[in-house]
Amino acid sequence: MKKSTTLLLSIFLLITANVGFSQHDQKLDERNPQAMMKATFLFQFAKQSNWIESVSSESFIIAVYGNTDVYNHLSEKYATQPIGNQTLKIIEIKSIAQLSEASIVFIDKSKMKDFNAIKQHFHNQNTMLVTETKGALKKGSMINFLLIDSELKIEINNKEAQIKKISIGILLIKWAINNN
Repeated sequence: MKKSTTLLLSIFLLITANVGFSQHDQKLDERNPQAMMKATFLFQFAKQSNWIESVSSESFIIAVYGNTDVYNHLSEKYATQPIGNQTLKIIEIKSIAQLSEASIVFIDKSKMKDFNAIKQHFHNQNTMLVTETKGALKKGSMINFLLIDSELKIEINNKEAQIKKISIGILLIKWAINNN
């Protein structure tokens, strides 16, 4: 188990080294390491996947619903990073009434009661829904975070990715604990 933790930490450090953290960021990360990890994964989901149908927006939008810490980490660390030839725009959603278009929507476990409405809202869009609730892939989530033995893991719903015409990157597939 220690080797697994060390490997995951090494991969994480390699990924985050590309964006350059300051000492201030490290202090912030220590307060909520799970939020930091989720933010890093969300950024990597954007960087490592391909939306097969072209996105019409000038901005690549990541929306965070229900987790201000994840939103803050994304905003502070990645807001200036491009996604391909698009600028990255990170928005925090406080209610489903605020939903508009987005390429990725992270739905905190505290907001899963709204999952079906969110899924319906993005029904005709190529939007990656990311959750953190056991069983969420069966409901239509494309990527789901799981905490297993105190380690953050991801699982991928490849069928949903095909429906939404999103090609999940090979690195993400290697990180996943399953590929349904």
